[in-house]
Amino acid sequence: MSSASFLPAASRARRRRPSLRRLAAWLAASASDHKAAPWLVIGFATAHAVLWTFILINLKAAQDVHMDVAEAFAWGQKFQLGYGKHPPLAGWVAGLWFRMFPVADWAAYALAMATLGCGLVICWLIALRVVDYRRAFFVVVLLALYPIFNFKGFKYNPD
Repeated sequence: MSSASFLPAASRARRRRPSLRRLAAWLAASASDHKAAPWLVIGFATAHAVLWTFILINLKAAQDVHMDVAEAFAWGQKFQLGYGKHPPLAGWVAGLWFRMFPVADWAAYALAMATLGCGLVICWLIALRVVDYRRAFFVVVLLALYPIFNFKGFKYNPD
């Protein structure tokens, strides 16, 4: 085998690096822009929530939903000012969610991931009080790698 067959792969690798650098430069510029940064964070949180919803649908297809999710669904059937174990907000949110979406496992995972996506945006708003826009976006990206904000976030519960 000649070494000529390895040259195109090396040249393709050189072409990929500048595109990754361009992407990183675009993300840094967008995260630093005061007008584009909120949309970047909202888009990132939405993409994160949708991606992990599909991952959870496939990974948990043979399992039932977590008992805390079923409990929140039960609380959402009647809007009360409090429940036996927790304040009412989790039950109210679950009740409103399952009035808009069908009672299915995928909707429960979507509820959990939508809640985590909102949490990412709220963490970005909190980080803005301490650091600039670019670093606040970096906080959100690192937080999205934290296990509770991805594969362990399948439970929708107030804990």
